[in-house]
Amino acid sequence: MGLRRRKAAKAAALQAAGPEKKGPESLEDTQYPDVKYPQLFRYADKKDKAMLVIGLILSCGVGVGGPCVSLIFRDTVNRFVGQYSPTFKASDVQPQINWFAGIGAIFLVGAFIQTSLIGIQSKRQLRRIRILYFKAILRQDVAWHDTQSAGSLISKLSENCNHIEVGIGTKLSEFVQYISSFICGIIIAFCYGWKLTLVACAMLPVIAVVFFLFGFFMLHFTRKELQAYSKASAIAGEVLAAIKTVVAFGGEEKEVQRYSSELVHAEKVGIKKSTAIGGVAGAIGLTIFSAAALIFWYGVKLMKDDNYNAGSVVIVSSLRRYFTAYRLLKFLAI
Repeated sequence: MGLRRRKAAKAAALQAAGPEKKGPESLEDTQYPDVKYPQLFRYADKKDKAMLVIGLILSCGVGVGGPCVSLIFRDTVNRFVGQYSPTFKASDVQPQINWFAGIGAIFLVGAFIQTSLIGIQSKRQLRRIRILYFKAILRQDVAWHDTQSAGSLISKLSENCNHIEVGIGTKLSEFVQYISSFICGIIIAFCYGWKLTLVACAMLPVIAVVFFLFGFFMLHFTRKELQAYSKASAIAGEVLAAIKTVVAFGGEEKEVQRYSSELVHAEKVGIKKSTAIGGVAGAIGLTIFSAAALIFWYGVKLMKDDNYNAGSVVIVSSLRRYFTAYRLLKFLAI
């Protein structure tokens, strides 16, 4: 009777307490809101911001320098075309040679300072982010840690922080460099051959679509790949942390199968990613070389009918690669 009464009392207490509360969600199942790009710089101090501004200004200068070199290349081509003239001398191209050497030296200094400043500020910010992330983990209560995987926490600390570093460092610098090259290249091309440039710009919508697809596939499959490898790393971390217990209960094969199943999923995602990116990469080459064919075909026609010189055709053709700065779209997918 006493045992029956105790069971009845326990059942009544559970019923009065209501449904059992679920513990906190695991880190893998938690859905976090997307972070806006400017919010990545919330941990930058004044020194970091100063280095970032100077580095981006130099990135813009390096980007503008590329199309400007095409102007010297244009004059050099026109000089070579006129080499069969009785008045041609080898010293006629000496100014262009000096310009190439001088701009090369400026590029060396500018690119070195730009890369150094951008890299230093990103490393400094990433150090603060890692420390704050680690402190946030230590502030959680024991119940929260019981639902989390140590391997997943470590994986996110290393992989996600590395992606943030690239996004606020190298990729940002390249983005500014490419967009400045694109704008400057368009302006120069229109100034020295607006008819031919208009024809070249007809390929821009196609190029834009191709590079947009490239950025979309990179973003989509990279996220899925990170999630898959994060789960696999979490399993490996759990097993290695409790390897004595696993061996004592003979759970090696079970853990191997569990780990292998996650790797199979990651492999499938990687295959899809490689296939999609490979197809888009082929389309990129097709659009770029098709644009080159169109430029040279119409350029020869303009040389016959509209008194275009070879340098103007070459400068528009050489600036074609700056028209394809739509590859900067993939840098937005951070």
